[in-house]
Amino acid sequence: QGAHRLTRVNYFAAANARNTAIALARHSYIAFVDDLSVAAPTWLESVNEAASSNRIVCGSYQKVKKLVVSNGVVSSFERYFEGEDPRRLRHSDPVQRQCPPDWFYGCSCGAPIEAMLTINGYPEMCDGMGYEDSETGKTLFRAGYRTWFAPLMKTFESEEAHHEEPPFLRPDPGVSPNDKSHAMLANCRNAR
Repeated sequence: QGAHRLTRVNYFAAANARNTAIALARHSYIAFVDDLSVAAPTWLESVNEAASSNRIVCGSYQKVKKLVVSNGVVSSFERYFEGEDPRRLRHSDPVQRQCPPDWFYGCSCGAPIEAMLTINGYPEMCDGMGYEDSETGKTLFRAGYRTWFAPLMKTFESEEAHHEEPPFLRPDPGVSPNDKSHAMLANCRNAR
C-alpha cells in the first residue's frame, strides 16, 4: 500500500501494517483498533488490565449505522443487527475469560510484543486477502499462548464508511479448493 508499494494498485495488507507497528513499538505491549472505529470508554481500561497481566486479549466490536462521534466519544448510532459480535452471545458478562484462539480478531486486540515476535508477527502471506487475525490467534495458541475475550474492550465501527471509498483489493486467485485462501490455510495449519 502507499507510495512505495510494489504492486500497481493498493491491496488489503493488514498483516504488513500490523507487523510494522510491532517492529516500531517502544513498549512491551501493543493493542490494535481497526479504522472506521471508535473505542468505547471501557476500551483502554480493558487493554491496561490485559497488559498488566501480560495476556493476549480479544476485544469485542459492534458494527453500527449512522455513527455520530463528538470529541472522540460516540454520541449516537443506529443498531445494525448483522453487525453484532457473535462472540458476545457466548460470553456476555464483563469479566475477561479465556477463549478459543480463533476469536483473535484484528478489529480490537492486544498482545505482549514478545509473544508477537516469538511467532514472527502476523502471516504476511495473508496480505492481499485477509484472515491474518484468526490465523495469528491459532499460531499463538500452537506456540503455547492463550487468548482472553474482553467484552468491555469494545469498539463501535461505522458500517456505511466501508462503502464511501473503493475498498482495497482482496482477490482469492484460483478455483476452490485450489485457491489462495486454501493454500494459506494449509500453510498456516502447523505454524508456530
